[in-house]
Amino acid sequence: MIGGLSCIALMVMVVVFLAFIMLGTSSGRKFSTELASDAKSSMEIPKSMYQMSDIRGAVIRYQRKNNRYPASISELYPIYLARKQELHSALDPNTNPDHVTFAYTEPAVNAPPSTIILKMRWDYVFKDRGEESHTAVVLTETLGGVMTQTQYVDGIERGRSSYDGGQDDD
Repeated sequence: MIGGLSCIALMVMVVVFLAFIMLGTSSGRKFSTELASDAKSSMEIPKSMYQMSDIRGAVIRYQRKNNRYPASISELYPIYLARKQELHSALDPNTNPDHVTFAYTEPAVNAPPSTIILKMRWDYVFKDRGEESHTAVVLTETLGGVMTQTQYVDGIERGRSSYDGGQDDD
């Protein structure tokens, strides 16, 4: 029994020691920073999707009141969007909260619901066992409320998912 406990205690000490070395070295800090960055970004993608839906709703409300779509989404603040920061995603490398992250294309007055009006692209480098892959996530939203998330790895599409948010914008 004592031999088994000693073995477990030794294993725990080795794990703690390795963790201390990893976190205490520059490569360990880089590794832990990358993990924190990936965790943050995975939380920010859904938030950016909600922001895009809010912006689309504001575009629809603007059109209903003015009989035209805004030429720029900056026109939505402060009447149709309460906070200007709604136009900025935390995934944007430009940290200025007044910077508009989302690309907007003004639709024609009679544009069909399938017209893409909002787009956001987020690029990052994923590292695994010394190998790097360049990854991009592209979010789009249509006038009719269909949001699509497409993931590209090294320029090749690797996945796509869509969500139909409907047209409830009142």
